[in-house]
Amino acid sequence: MCIVTCAVSIATIISAWAGSIDPEDIPVAGVCVMVLPILAPILLAVFIIDVFWWRRSAVIAGLALAICLPRILSVYPLSWPPGPLPEEYKPRAWTLLSYNCAEWLDLDQKYPDDINPALSYILRTDADIVCIQEADYLSVEHSVRITSKQIDSISRRYPYIIFNDHNQLLLSKHPADALPLGYERRRYGNGDIAGYRIHIDSHVLTIFNVHLQSIGLTEDDKELYSGLTGISEHPATMIDNPLQRVRTDLVAKLSAANVMRARQVKRLIQYIRKFGGTNCIVCGDFNDVPGCYALEQVEDQGLRQVYPAVGLGYMYTYNRNSMYFRIDHVLWRGNFAPHSMKRGDIRNSDHFPLLTTFVWNDDK
Repeated sequence: MCIVTCAVSIATIISAWAGSIDPEDIPVAGVCVMVLPILAPILLAVFIIDVFWWRRSAVIAGLALAICLPRILSVYPLSWPPGPLPEEYKPRAWTLLSYNCAEWLDLDQKYPDDINPALSYILRTDADIVCIQEADYLSVEHSVRITSKQIDSISRRYPYIIFNDHNQLLLSKHPADALPLGYERRRYGNGDIAGYRIHIDSHVLTIFNVHLQSIGLTEDDKELYSGLTGISEHPATMIDNPLQRVRTDLVAKLSAANVMRARQVKRLIQYIRKFGGTNCIVCGDFNDVPGCYALEQVEDQGLRQVYPAVGLGYMYTYNRNSMYFRIDHVLWRGNFAPHSMKRGDIRNSDHFPLLTTFVWNDDK
């Protein structure tokens, strides 16, 4: 049992802290981070078993848990869920919706009531600020059931609408201007970064709306992953050379995407240092998990992840191909704090939206 304990402990420590390694130096480090949600419960189970039957080994497992605890709590946070927003907070409260809308598609091809479900959700949520990724346009489009009534409602609800040169979209009830980032997408893969300066009453807020490099897996790759995890109708035993394909199809592509995201986040850090100011939010589709290099670099700029601060238990935001990872994130710093984060249940996109309620600090 001591050998098992040591093996699980070492693997969990590597997975927990591999995000501290620059993927440009060791590309596979980012892949190691992805297995922490699996390894952490295994390590805890090993520790409990050792406490009762192999107490010397329990010391090793307990030490590993202590070393990994900060990273484990970012994956499985233990913050007590907040109750309703207190009345005294409401005048200082505002909401932010971050959402990868998948080009406004309904991937299930349902289109309830023959209107676009993503725009209906945005209008129904009524957030003060909406940061959208993969919004190629905002106009009437019959193929995805975007109606003129929906566009008119969005325009009335959000007088400040900003597109960047690619597919990042801001909808704001408050005065907003685009930041002159000069992001050169052709130099940084298919990722995207947009920045905004928003005036909320007497406060000035900077928001970076990010969409970092996608993993780039094909449908066959995703089927391979599902087979390996036992979720697919075609288990790994039915796949030709599964280990070879894992190395060439999954790990290689994941590693390459990690390298590109590392380059993109280094550019993002430059923007945060130049434009971030006191009150700053970074939100969007990171295409990476808690503990990853990109999040660690942003946190080094004094920002904190919202969900670990207000959430309880595991949460995922990607909802397709049995790849249940939290790859959408919201981070903040400044004279305000999150009160709650709610994951939307709309499934037209392959990402769930995240609605965060923030409250400005009481200046009195």
